[in-house]
Amino acid sequence: MLSIFVQIFGLFFGVLSRTLLPFFRKLYQGKIKHFKIKFFYQAVGAFFLSLIFSFIIFPQYPLQIKTEVDYLAVFKLFCISFAFGFGFNALINEVGEWFKNGKNN
Repeated sequence: MLSIFVQIFGLFFGVLSRTLLPFFRKLYQGKIKHFKIKFFYQAVGAFFLSLIFSFIIFPQYPLQIKTEVDYLAVFKLFCISFAFGFGFNALINEVGEWFKNGKNN
């Protein structure tokens, strides 16, 4: 049960960091003035896609947390989940840019 919570928190923080880091950079540079709703939609889509794929893939990983808490396994699972969420958000952002550029040309 702990492994499920660690996966969800890792995915959430990965998606959140991939959404907020570019936003804060663009806000600091003065390129944007407020948080656009498209960032939220991309983050929600990335979270649900990464959640689905991680629950398909992670049960096959040897990082299962037993009754005794192995903190190194918890940390590894969090890091992998974080990278999964970060990567899926980056993938959705990139695919969105490809389709946006295709419509303009």
